[in-house]
Amino acid sequence: MSVNLMLAPTLAAGYLLFRVGEGLRRRRRGLSVDFLTVGPQPEVLRHPAIAGVRLGSGGGAGHFVTVLDATEEHYIIGEPLHGRLAIPRGEVHRRYYFTGFFMVVGEP
Repeated sequence: MSVNLMLAPTLAAGYLLFRVGEGLRRRRRGLSVDFLTVGPQPEVLRHPAIAGVRLGSGGGAGHFVTVLDATEEHYIIGEPLHGRLAIPRGEVHRRYYFTGFFMVVGEP
């Protein structure tokens, strides 16, 4: 598998996520871990996934959040700074600038 880690918010953070993904694959046989890069601010957020974001409208600090689930009205976000949040779909892109880097975890 080839992963362009430069698309992650930082090289060190990208490498760390790569190692987390490899650990998940080894420990949980049959679990799939895919590293995806899409254009910034994708309309639909992949989940469950760890997503690279910038805080605010894109000029803020690099950060990672988990996109845990989605309903018709909300995304369920795991935010290390604030805990589990239900953010309305129309607001999620105002709060976070999604860089397009996703580590998607799931069953094969």
